[in-house]
Amino acid sequence: MFESIHISAKHVFDKTTHNNGLIQNLLGIYKKIIHNDAFIGNKI
Repeated sequence: MFESIHISAKHVFDKTTHNNGLIQNLLGIYKKIIHNDAFIGNKI
């Protein structure tokens, strides 16, 4: 019983860290897009 709880907790943790990596990548792309939009906006 406790073994399966431990395994599922580890699974959730692994998924969370993986998702955090994806979120960090998306945030990086998002910031670049916003920066580019601001730059283009300043040009116009």
